[in-house]
Amino acid sequence: MIKSNPFQTQVIKHLLIIIGVFLLVFGSVIFFFPQERAISEIEFQLTDGLDSMIFCAIGLILILVNLLYYRMIKKVSLSQSQIIIHEKEEDRAYKWTEVEELGRVRFFTPSIYKVRMKSSGERVFFVSESSFGKYTKIDSPFVSFVIDSSEMGKEIKRIKSQYRI
Repeated sequence: MIKSNPFQTQVIKHLLIIIGVFLLVFGSVIFFFPQERAISEIEFQLTDGLDSMIFCAIGLILILVNLLYYRMIKKVSLSQSQIIIHEKEEDRAYKWTEVEELGRVRFFTPSIYKVRMKSSGERVFFVSESSFGKYTKIDSPFVSFVIDSSEMGKEIKRIKSQYRI
């Protein structure tokens, strides 16, 4: 049984809200305590309300995106015959024949996978079991590719081909 990494799951689950709260606090601070910024060597300008509104708006957007996906990010265990979704109070097991979609969310490091169930239509996002170094990232100026070489990544490829998901 291969389990997703619990630390990376918690980081991905809370990362956007932490960044969003930081931006909200920073925007509020520069609103109430304007800072000087240099325009040239002899010219300075105080931050204005627009600067703080931009930081606060970006922070609110990140918090709202986090609220949309917070409940979908879960810890998961995989075996050859089933997938187990770990909830706080219970664990739910599904056979691979009950899975409608299984794939990777592109361009994220560490590798994030998504599962959608046939019966309920529920979507679950989970992180690979790998810790740092079990994936390869190839960056180019316009796009970034992530190749997952962990045990969970290999197992997911085998399950997808075996069950034709």
